[in-house]
Amino acid sequence: MRRGLGSLLLGALLVLMGCATVEHDNVEACLNVAERGLRPVAADRSQRFLGKVREDTARCRGGDRAAEARSLPWIDWQNYWATGDASTRSGSSTTHLSRNGRGIDGALLDLEYQRIELIKFNLFDTSGTYEAYVRGRDGVGGPALKVWPEMRLPKGHPGYDAVGGDGTQLCRDDLIRARTLTGICNDLKNPLMGSSHQTFARNVQFEVTFPELSQEQLTRNRHGDRLGLLKPIRR
Repeated sequence: MRRGLGSLLLGALLVLMGCATVEHDNVEACLNVAERGLRPVAADRSQRFLGKVREDTARCRGGDRAAEARSLPWIDWQNYWATGDASTRSGSSTTHLSRNGRGIDGALLDLEYQRIELIKFNLFDTSGTYEAYVRGRDGVGGPALKVWPEMRLPKGHPGYDAVGGDGTQLCRDDLIRARTLTGICNDLKNPLMGSSHQTFARNVQFEVTFPELSQEQLTRNRHGDRLGLLKPIRR
């Protein structure tokens, strides 16, 4: 009874928001997605979001086409409404609860989950920032740090003065209107991040090579008292 009433109310809301042609199955699918809530960010690598969603999620965001394409090996969001050329649009409405709005918002949500979990599980910076991330700096916890001295433009760099020079460096004006040739200013407050001549981030967990910085008791127990590289195994 509650599910039927919920479907009716959601259907009426979708119609008011510009979705008069939504099929009953899609309304039911959207109701299931709403009741389930947001997916939690993975706590372990094995639980990572790989760009594949549940059937009702795909149906809510892209109808039958998106639901049927789930069996393909590629990511699902490219099959949502309004995520491709004009042929992928359903009507002209782009309100959040319309077909096009659900498709676009769903694609952005999928990409954000992948971005968050990529940083959490795969992006390990090699520029000296890892220790600060683990231990914090100047009383600020590591995950809360937003500015990294290692990512400042050095003196002599062509963009040094444009971002603030010796003072607080912040990308602005032409540096943030388009992608720069050298790749600086991908991050407004850390202009060197991801730019040319920077080493690639490694795809290996730092606790493996820097166990002395690990906060995990299991890692520390595994290495015993040989936490430093200068403490070789006797045998």
